[in-house]
Amino acid sequence: MYRNIKNKSACSVLKLLVFSALTLYYSNQSYAQTQVELDLEKVIAIAKNQNLEIKSASVDHHISLEDIRERQEDRLPNVQLHALYSRVTNISEFQNGIKHKPTVTRINPEIYDLTSNFNVPIYNGNQINNQIKIAKIAAEIAHYQEAETINTVYLQSAFIFLEICKLQELQKLIIESVSEEKDRLKEVTVLYEKGVITKNEIYRAELQLAQREFQFLTNTKNINVLLKELKTVLQLPENSQIIINEKSIEKINTEVNSYAELKKYASNNESILISEEHLKIKQLELTNVKSNYLPKVNGFGHFGFKYPNYMFFPPTDYLYTFGQIGIEATWDLSTLYKNRVKVETAKNKVHKQEIENKILQDKIDNLIFSQYADYQDLIEKIEVTNKAEILAEENYRIVNVQYLNQMVLITEMLDADNAKLKAKFDVIANKIDILQKKYEILHTTNLIAHQ
Repeated sequence: MYRNIKNKSACSVLKLLVFSALTLYYSNQSYAQTQVELDLEKVIAIAKNQNLEIKSASVDHHISLEDIRERQEDRLPNVQLHALYSRVTNISEFQNGIKHKPTVTRINPEIYDLTSNFNVPIYNGNQINNQIKIAKIAAEIAHYQEAETINTVYLQSAFIFLEICKLQELQKLIIESVSEEKDRLKEVTVLYEKGVITKNEIYRAELQLAQREFQFLTNTKNINVLLKELKTVLQLPENSQIIINEKSIEKINTEVNSYAELKKYASNNESILISEEHLKIKQLELTNVKSNYLPKVNGFGHFGFKYPNYMFFPPTDYLYTFGQIGIEATWDLSTLYKNRVKVETAKNKVHKQEIENKILQDKIDNLIFSQYADYQDLIEKIEVTNKAEILAEENYRIVNVQYLNQMVLITEMLDADNAKLKAKFDVIANKIDILQKKYEILHTTNLIAHQ
């Protein structure tokens, strides 16, 4: 008797939890402060405008464009203005040694100096132009990285949305199953009261109902976790109520291009494009290292006002001007034997980048092949899952009739019920898995933004 009371108490607590979850589940859909109804197209549109990762990638791209202008400024002359004021002592000359009294020449104790200098690079092995080219390539890389971030966020948003749709469809099946299990428990209780079955079958029916209710609670939690994740990706307010329009996915085309066409699009993958740009940078860096062998030519000049005149000795108390302009060339001969290792290192970096490019291309090819194979497998499963659903429904109907006529045990009845629920969910899950796989393929081939 104590056991029955304990079971009833536990069952009551469980029912209270399920009721609370159901109340929360439906109240959230009705009384939230801000409601946002979403379909897949709207999810992607909001992500493009509000996602923080996309905004961060956009800032990085803008910074890379500013870096180009900074590199271009290296072509401009460096101009300096120098101003000086100081006080000096007279000049003492020890003409007969330090032990004798020096000869003192009195000079003006104040010095003024206002001088301007400039230096402009004329030729330095084309390094400045190469640095500008590198900055432009880096900006192109930042552009591809921004596009890659956008496509990744698109994929992430689509995956979360579709996964929520899948779980919401499962939730409907669970709620329907919970109702059926409650009806079955009533039927089993009636049969027990008539003495047709044992108490053990009631326990099994209660256990099946409890499992369904726990499944409902777990699925509710999973939906809420994904909704929170979707809010973060879309940067929606914390108190907003998201309403997922799962019916909208029925209008989405599930077809993809042929494998041959997808392989052609693989070259558009941002990772491959970025890798190719890195190779260009390595090649320019090699060119810059080789240019160390060459002389460097700069233009220079300076002009200043000075007082007093130290061009003569003793200095005269006159303000004078002095200017100079010209060209200077320097050639670091030590690079003839110091630069060889740097050149070899730069060549090896180019070679390594070429190898990494080929590895990445093979990786993308294998990924597309794998994703396309998975997609084809899911397409082929449509007929199988539909047939399995029909068979599971028919099997459940037959076993249910047999159980009511006491021709089979409740374990067979519950197995048939579980098989029916699984078959129904497999049909839904397979359809959504096809869409998820399609978006994976579109992401790999850089076509997701064009959908």
